[in-house]
Amino acid sequence: MSDQGRELLAGICEDPDDDARRLVYADWLDEHGDAARAEAIRLSVRLRQMDDLDPEQWALKERRERLVKPHADRWREQPPKLPKTSWRYPREGLVDSVSLLDLRVLAEHQDAIFAAGPVTHLEAFVQRGSDASPIAACRYAGRLRHLELHGDEPKAFALETLAGCPALAKVRSLDLSENALPDRALTSLARCPAWPSLERLNLYRGLYEAPGMRALASAPIARSLRSLNLSRCHTIKAAGLRALLRSEHLTGLRELNLAECQVGSRVIKDLFAYPWQGLERLDLSSNDLTAAGVRHVAGSLRMATVRSLNLGGNHHVNDDGAVALARSPHLGALVALDLGFWELRARGVRALAEAPWMKQMRRLELCGFTASAAGLEILAGAEMPALRWLDLCYSHLGDEDLRPLLGAAWLPRLTFLELGNNELTAAGAKMLAEADGLEGLVSLNVTYNEIGDEGKKVLRRRFGERVRVGTVYDD
Repeated sequence: MSDQGRELLAGICEDPDDDARRLVYADWLDEHGDAARAEAIRLSVRLRQMDDLDPEQWALKERRERLVKPHADRWREQPPKLPKTSWRYPREGLVDSVSLLDLRVLAEHQDAIFAAGPVTHLEAFVQRGSDASPIAACRYAGRLRHLELHGDEPKAFALETLAGCPALAKVRSLDLSENALPDRALTSLARCPAWPSLERLNLYRGLYEAPGMRALASAPIARSLRSLNLSRCHTIKAAGLRALLRSEHLTGLRELNLAECQVGSRVIKDLFAYPWQGLERLDLSSNDLTAAGVRHVAGSLRMATVRSLNLGGNHHVNDDGAVALARSPHLGALVALDLGFWELRARGVRALAEAPWMKQMRRLELCGFTASAAGLEILAGAEMPALRWLDLCYSHLGDEDLRPLLGAAWLPRLTFLELGNNELTAAGAKMLAEADGLEGLVSLNVTYNEIGDEGKKVLRRRFGERVRVGTVYDD
């Protein structure tokens, strides 16, 4: 790289939030023969400025993924080779994420790490006998926006030190997931001072209980949170969730993930008794909900601001749950809905199709669709002019099941069609390849269908890189 190129990259590293610097660097890359990386940077700048429920963002992400894929291995090899260090997949076009198996590497090689690119995401594995305090002591700590800590001893994370470090005041996301941490981790969080910019807290797969939830509820850092992920925290139980959700500090939440928490319908009733003010994304997937729990969801005034609702994987919900959702007067903001693996029949699909909010639905996920041919006919006839993403994976769809879908009025506006893990053959692939109205597709997924080599060929001829065929291993 020339001196000018190094100077431009150094400017981005110093101020990773300045998109103007990135765009200037992209122009320089274009002028010096690296058009792919330049376009990846431009797309990444644009994506950061967009709503993640905007269908255009979904399309741009897919475009960036295809752009980066042929270059990913080469780009990943360009950062310096350092001990116990790995660099994340370079979707942004620039190195922005590093993973360290030993934090001593940070102290010894911090200049090289933070000169490789605008590193804002640091993942660290904290070994026994050490702690995470070297992060606070790092000269470049002010550039970090996302911290991801792994280990089995909460004390070693030095959370109070990190939260109280002025240089880390711009950290927006703290990820403590996949550690099977006990309540001691939440007690440490409760002792942390308010963290000015912290908006996202990921506690996925922890072993927390009611005392830990009460500690988190009183934590000063909870006041700034906009996103809280408690998915797969099986040990919380109802008492723990109630203790947390009563917190007045959490009224600013915009996103709450309670997937796979063994939540039952009674807890859902309590959930909506608490003073949410602007919840936009709610994930209650893979719990123990029944139609009664869905009625609590549908009947709550708190749902008026929710734009994305995931109720998939609640296998005991049937048509009564679909009817309750359809009749809700509180879903006027909803644009993304996941009802995967519900026990739906024609009655439930018809109720959903006639719901007034379906006219604004952008993303509809119906994995494991059980309503057979009659349900597909109803779905195809639904008025869904805003629909851009439809997921019907794992639905035992055969070739003939495609006919009503390929005649739907909403089909020409669809950009993502997920048909993986069904029972399509080469005949179904030919129907898709010859269908009118699929010109706008950005992505067609037919992985894990028995379409054979001929089916793959006809789909490739029609859709090129826009289609995924075969398996995830050989596609």
